Amino acid sequence: MSDNTTHLVLGVADRLMLNIDRADAARRLGVRAPIEKCTPWPDVARMAKWGAPHRHWYTSALPILAARAKFWGMTVADYCDILAICSPQTSVKNNFTLADAYCRQRIRLADEAPIDVAIAIGAMEGVAAGLLHWECTGEVRGPKTGPFSLALQGDGDALVLDTWMAKAFGIAQASLSRKECRAAVAGTMAMVASRLGWSVAETQAAVWAWAVLHIPNKRGRLRVTLPTVAESLAA
Repeated sequence: MSDNTTHLVLGVADRLMLNIDRADAARRLGVRAPIEKCTPWPDVARMAKWGAPHRHWYTSALPILAARAKFWGMTVADYCDILAICSPQTSVKNNFTLADAYCRQRIRLADEAPIDVAIAIGAMEGVAAGLLHWECTGEVRGPKTGPFSLALQGDGDALVLDTWMAKAFGIAQASLSRKECRAAVAGTMAMVASRLGWSVAETQAAVWAWAVLHIPNKRGRLRVTLPTVAESLAA
């Protein structure tokens, strides 16, 4: 049985909220055990509805991104790529600070190797490697950073899966490195988006907002507000 058929059968069971064990179902189908059981789509839909006021986060950020790109003399796509690569494990404000620092050093150290520019801004090893790869290939790699750049550019079909989305779905973030796990989450998000009449990116922004405001961070703290990009930069 193909992977697509397997996910279809298991997905239908999930969507009908049947009380089945996914691993047991996989054994009966004669296939490899699928991903761990995650938050069912009705709950994801409720999260999205709660976070509806924040679903335009990406589109509201686009004018700011366009202005930053113009300031640095680059395309919006290139600035979004840099911003996305610099996004892991940081706040919105610090994300922009690091991206702008890289753009500044990129101009100042135009004759230097790209890796030296990344090192000059004190980027984490993974971020520096991502920037080097982008400079050499024009590609933003990674299951989170690539879609994040596309979402920032206004791609409504882009699905950003980060730590908070993993928490919303009740799965370990490491699970998102598996293609079948991402496909299952993407299927749920596409269904919720379709039912709400929103884009996938809008739905993800809404679910993300719910997660950030309802689930404590790694320090055990719960955020009270979720500022827009403009508010984050002005803080």
